[in-house]
Amino acid sequence: MPDLIWSPTSRLDLADIDAYLSERDPAAAVRILRAIQSAASRLSEYPRLGWSVNERFRVISVRQTSFLILYRLREDRVEIVRIRHGREDWYGAIEAEL
Repeated sequence: MPDLIWSPTSRLDLADIDAYLSERDPAAAVRILRAIQSAASRLSEYPRLGWSVNERFRVISVRQTSFLILYRLREDRVEIVRIRHGREDWYGAIEAEL
């Protein structure tokens, strides 16, 4: 089972999501952050979940939310690259990582 690594940028994404949602609906913030963590943890068991965006990046949607987890497979780990809302330019977030 590969290790799951959160990039510094993905950690900032989580903090931004938490800050934004906590101001508006604290219960939703907890629910959504748990859903993101749960979806990410599945990648340790099933690293090819979701769909391939290009030769380097994959994406999974977070159930019951509008968020996406952008990740890449490394030799012995899965690296979470970004957490983006589905309405954002999430493909641009991948291009920035190239």
